[in-house]
Amino acid sequence: MTQIVRGSVLALVTSVSPGRGLMLYGSEARGDMREDSDVDVLRVSDKRQRVESVGRMQVSSYSEAQLHKLGKQGSLFILHLITDGVILSDPWGVLRRLSEVYSPPKSYTPMFNSLREVLQLLNLQEAAYLRVPRTLDRILFFVARSYVFALAANTSPCFSLPQLAEFGYPLALSAHRFRVAKKGDYDSYARLLAAAAHELDIDLGRPHSTIDEAVRSADLSAPMLSRFASDLCGSRIRSYVWLDDE
Repeated sequence: MTQIVRGSVLALVTSVSPGRGLMLYGSEARGDMREDSDVDVLRVSDKRQRVESVGRMQVSSYSEAQLHKLGKQGSLFILHLITDGVILSDPWGVLRRLSEVYSPPKSYTPMFNSLREVLQLLNLQEAAYLRVPRTLDRILFFVARSYVFALAANTSPCFSLPQLAEFGYPLALSAHRFRVAKKGDYDSYARLLAAAAHELDIDLGRPHSTIDEAVRSADLSAPMLSRFASDLCGSRIRSYVWLDDE
């Protein structure tokens, strides 16, 4: 990261609201960003968690207590910060201590089971997809990349889809192609959905004809499924960060 980028991020974030620490993560931190890539910034703040957009910059705010809780739970998000993050400001040492509080999960099986449930929710016919394509695209991409990141975390953590594709993760290549493809295209959506279902070893069956039908068939007692179902029914477009970020 250049000093120009570092200075610009610091100036933009602190002009919105000063925090207790700042970290750059994602493609900008790794140095493999594209021209249309977002600049991902973590801000340590006493305020509740939220995501703010400042130009191309996505600022995610977490409290110290939230970060430590996620670290003890083995959050992929915390592992990502430890692996790729570049500390910009850390006067209280909160960000430097993340590696100390992080504890790997015993298994990612519960997450994988939740992902299978979400894929069933996303199994829609074209007419239903075209009602809220942007929201569906984001959820599906979010699910696919999280599965690949969790697989890699078991051996050698990596949070770059192109690199994971080179390492032999087929779903990483499918997710990367989906990210750069034309948005709101049902054929691209259906291809990634099928690829994810194959990797997670589930039979999606007949696509739902409507979103309401998909939601009625889902077990909404599961927090992750309930969250996504609520977004679909409300046509909400959210900047999803991580599956375990709440």
